[in-house]
Amino acid sequence: MEQDKTNKIIHKFAIKNAYEYGSARLESVLGKVITAEPQLKLDMAALVGMIKKEVERVNLLNKEQIALEAGQFADEFKSSDAERAKRSAEHNFSIKGATKGEFITRFPPEPGGYMHIGHAKAVYIESVLKEQYSGKLMLYFDDTNPDIERQEYVDAFREDLLWLGIKFDREYFGSDSIPILYKYAQTAIANNHAYVCTCDQEKIKSLRLQGIGCEHKAQNADSNIEMWEQMLENKFGAGEAVVRLNSDISSVNTMMRDPTLFRIKTTPHYRQKDKYVVWPTYDFGTPIIDSMNNISDVIRGKEYEMRDPLYFAVLDMLSLKRPRITSFAELDIENNITSKRIIREMIAQGKISGWDDPRLVTIRALKRRGIISEAIKEFSLRSGMGKSESTTSIDALLSINKRLLIKTAQSISAIKNPIILNLTGASQSNIANGIVFDANNHAALWVDLNEIQSLKLSTKSIAVLKRSLPIKINGISNRQIDASVEGAAPVGAATIDWIGEGIECEMWEIGNLMNKDEFNNKSIVKHRAIISEDAAKLAKGEVINIKGIGLYCIDSTDPIRLISL
Repeated sequence: MEQDKTNKIIHKFAIKNAYEYGSARLESVLGKVITAEPQLKLDMAALVGMIKKEVERVNLLNKEQIALEAGQFADEFKSSDAERAKRSAEHNFSIKGATKGEFITRFPPEPGGYMHIGHAKAVYIESVLKEQYSGKLMLYFDDTNPDIERQEYVDAFREDLLWLGIKFDREYFGSDSIPILYKYAQTAIANNHAYVCTCDQEKIKSLRLQGIGCEHKAQNADSNIEMWEQMLENKFGAGEAVVRLNSDISSVNTMMRDPTLFRIKTTPHYRQKDKYVVWPTYDFGTPIIDSMNNISDVIRGKEYEMRDPLYFAVLDMLSLKRPRITSFAELDIENNITSKRIIREMIAQGKISGWDDPRLVTIRALKRRGIISEAIKEFSLRSGMGKSESTTSIDALLSINKRLLIKTAQSISAIKNPIILNLTGASQSNIANGIVFDANNHAALWVDLNEIQSLKLSTKSIAVLKRSLPIKINGISNRQIDASVEGAAPVGAATIDWIGEGIECEMWEIGNLMNKDEFNNKSIVKHRAIISEDAAKLAKGEVINIKGIGLYCIDSTDPIRLISL
């Protein structure tokens, strides 16, 4: 390919990358160029050199100059963005047998923690199906485990769902149906479909693994009814008696080996207080409550598939109507966790600050980090309703978020790891270069010490202050850098970012919470930084584009704290 044509392609993608993300990255531009013109891979060294040169040129431009150069590709960029938006909006979701006007589903969170990205995928899929089938979507709080459930979590789910833009037709709680569930339990026990067991948990577990029934499995209905009534009368302590399904104890599906349907919990319930001590498990309560509320379709994660026969067994033994069940692969975020139990443990251990710790993928954490609901929706729906399991990087969500925000985010200058650069030797012609010199032709600037070191600058090195002057380094220490204005810089001289007066702030660089199965102690790296005085006008939660660095969310305004995106 002609070099001139290659340069034009490189220029187009470098400008597009800078226009969308604030600055161009060699790797991103290289990928786009190779996708467009695969034959250019034949001379990769030359191609990388050409792209590097153009990326450096583009990154010296300010926002207005980038927008001006991007103007020549406006129609092409607009067409590309429209096509991408169209693909993101199209979701080929369908359920065999579902009928318009007769579709009713529910979103069933347990209020034992805060909402996370996995919940978001489920409820967005349900919301899309509701619209597609002109149906209804209910909010069902599965709150029958008083040990871990809190009103705080109910309130948090409501707030997060509202922020995500989800609307429900009705809200109800599992704990309000306890009297009805007791009546169904009485029927199941009377018909020998269930029995009361007082074996300890270790014995039950051991026998289930062996496929062997305990002595209680053969009890007659009258004995079981008497023991059930004793459970309700609080004559057993916590863990001393359970109700188990009387099914096939040797079933290949271990979920069907006489699972627990009710257990005793003496912890006061956040809504029902001390009203009940016998509580249904998910496997008993949920199918009955679904049927009671005329749910036509249950949409849930693939990991529940082995429980589907149990779900239907409970309904069938009570002659209740079956909903359809549709399963999908859940979102598995690489090097992160969604388990409420593990998150609670990490909070207790002091490893993370709370449910909104910006390293997490809870909705609160994502919102705090500056990720908008539109990005979460696109990311959640993109994976679809397929059952193929895959691990997704958080980078995919961050990329969507950047694309949606970069054009409106205010550009701000900031310097990480700041050190003073004392600059002397100015002349009148230097004034136009944006540096304010005092009467003695001296200026104090902020530069990044790490950048100076990575560029391997030393005494007598010639460099260029970005968007400004050539300078000569006269001395470097850990406290300051001394430099003077130079007449000219050699071709290829290193460029140094800088700002004049600014405000001290803290920048948090967010990494993966986990390193495989181990907690990543370096998942937050905190930098002292200097940000330009424009930052004083910013509001908490606002996303800004720090020139040459990337997007950050304002986490605090006094003092200023920024969280990376």
